[in-house]
Amino acid sequence: MYGRSKILAEQAAWEFIRAEGGRTELATICPVAGMGPVLGNVSADPITSSSAA
Repeated sequence: MYGRSKILAEQAAWEFIRAEGGRTELATICPVAGMGPVLGNVSADPITSSSAA
């Protein structure tokens, strides 16, 4: 579902730029997956956790 909505939104954005953009430039970003170990101390509650342990 997300992938399809991303494609449709990007196509609509490019079409808008072609039709109405004038000198406006468009840049799109393809999100990536972050894999591997978490760096640092991660807590579900940032208010009660402290990085200065």
